[in-house]
Amino acid sequence: MKQLRLILCVICLTALLGCGGDAVAPPLIIGGDRIKITFNDGEIAIDNPYDSVGVQIQNDSGHIIITSTLPSPLIIEVSGKTSDGQIKYYSGATPAMSIYLNNIDITNSRGGSAINIQSKLPTQIININGTTNYLNDSKTYPKTDEDEKATVFSEGDLTFSSDGTNGLLTISSNSNKHAICSDKKLEMRSGNIFIKKSGNDGIHTNDLIMLSGGKITMSDIAGDGIQTDGDIMLHSGTYDIMCVKHGFNIEKNTYISGGTLTIKVSGDGSKCINSTGDILISDGKLDLTATGNAYYDTDEEDMKSVAGIKCDKDVLITNCDMKISVTGLGAKALNCQHNLMINNGNFDISATGESYCHSKDTSKVRGIKCDSNIVINGGNFRIYTPYEEPFLALGAEGISCTTITITGGTFDITSGDDCISAGSELWANGIIDIRGGVLLCNATYNDAIDCNGKIYISGGLIVANGAGGIEDGFDCDAYGFYVMGGTIIGTGGSRTIVTDLLCSSNLVNYSGKDGDEICIKDHNDNVVMMYKHTKFTNSPNDNLEILFSTQYLLNGDYTLLYGGHISGGTNQKGYITGGTYSGGTEYKFTISKRYTLIPASDDAIDI
Repeated sequence: MKQLRLILCVICLTALLGCGGDAVAPPLIIGGDRIKITFNDGEIAIDNPYDSVGVQIQNDSGHIIITSTLPSPLIIEVSGKTSDGQIKYYSGATPAMSIYLNNIDITNSRGGSAINIQSKLPTQIININGTTNYLNDSKTYPKTDEDEKATVFSEGDLTFSSDGTNGLLTISSNSNKHAICSDKKLEMRSGNIFIKKSGNDGIHTNDLIMLSGGKITMSDIAGDGIQTDGDIMLHSGTYDIMCVKHGFNIEKNTYISGGTLTIKVSGDGSKCINSTGDILISDGKLDLTATGNAYYDTDEEDMKSVAGIKCDKDVLITNCDMKISVTGLGAKALNCQHNLMINNGNFDISATGESYCHSKDTSKVRGIKCDSNIVINGGNFRIYTPYEEPFLALGAEGISCTTITITGGTFDITSGDDCISAGSELWANGIIDIRGGVLLCNATYNDAIDCNGKIYISGGLIVANGAGGIEDGFDCDAYGFYVMGGTIIGTGGSRTIVTDLLCSSNLVNYSGKDGDEICIKDHNDNVVMMYKHTKFTNSPNDNLEILFSTQYLLNGDYTLLYGGHISGGTNQKGYITGGTYSGGTEYKFTISKRYTLIPASDDAIDI
């Protein structure tokens, strides 16, 4: 049912994208006569060719009020500078209105917005090519029955665009209002907008936001960068957001199919992307940075932690370039409440910090966290969660979920705690199912791959380097370790529990010393496996257990070389291919069953 819901979301995304710009507003109005309003401080020039056919313009000491009953689209061009002015527009009949900005500089010092659209019909704001425009609201707003929520406010659909590639619109909110607000839909089609500051959200809407082109830059935003009670669709363009709260705060679904998105958030519990609905990403470049600490929300009785991406429902990623860096108590890079599926893309994920402990809950640092199911079918992943706390249960993990299925992809995971962890700490309900891919894992202080349940491996290359002492490369607490294929190497200070009846591949466990370099050769002197161990960071002893399996490890006679040195070759977290082994001591052994211990007794080889 969950996968079906994701498929339906993809169909919905395709349908919405097919709407293009028409999903928000009609095409730009490029013909017809224009009303021209020119500010020159205390003087105002008004040219109104529609004065006798339905458009009335009132000048209230620089505050311009336009009322239109014109049944056709209307164009207004504004220019000049005023230290106390406003454009206010009323219409219940004009199907669309366009405001062309021609080197306009409006500051409203009397009170309220710079542009206030009191019409529920579509409005377009067009930045004329080559112009520089400024819109500033007042520190205070009048108390009226009308909504007036932002420096640029509209009761209806609002579209921003430009009639060329050059030009800049700078918007500042000097109040506790938003910089841009629409009570309906909003679209960014083209042009360059700089939201210099805002006492609340940078952009705020009650409906769909479509980002289909142009550039938006935000800095000094006290609230959310972009907030909507509807969906958000990012199709193309460049968006650079710096704010205190959430970069994207979406009440419904988030669709990203292109564009470049850079978000930096800095508040406690803040998220770069926070979506109550589903998140679907099919392309684009994302660079997300979150800094702040977790806290316990007493009103909602829930923990709030910083995150690069936080989704309350399902996340589907089919392709993208994504970099996420989060820092702080309880920080999480990618936090999904339901199901997560990744099919392709490049991911650079970093999460650093300590856990946040509250009397009612604990928020732990995680690279990728999901509460239900994770399915990864491809992609390139670097996951870095290095922090380790005195209590291992509070350490930073790379990937954490109840059920994790990996069919492909390349993974380079370095963590203080488990690199990959599944299942509840109280119930053996976890499943880790690895069917393909390349997984290179280093856990500094705990198990590399840890499942409170069952581990299934049927393909791929898995190098799982755990810590010394009581830690394993693979740990499933005797609930079931199934190896049916692939190449695996698991290292730690403790031996992985293996039941040979559960495996259809041969496995060999070598008991040696911390820092060993070993080589396995078959009876024809062919190298089956070489491994070079990096010494444990902190271990009560120098015991080393190496569990390995490969398709070339068949029944028959083999030679183990230990105490020598590996030179050259390709090193994948200790697994060496193409190298040369020199020196060392030989140990002969025979494989005649699924699980073989080297040496045959439980005593380690005396090197």
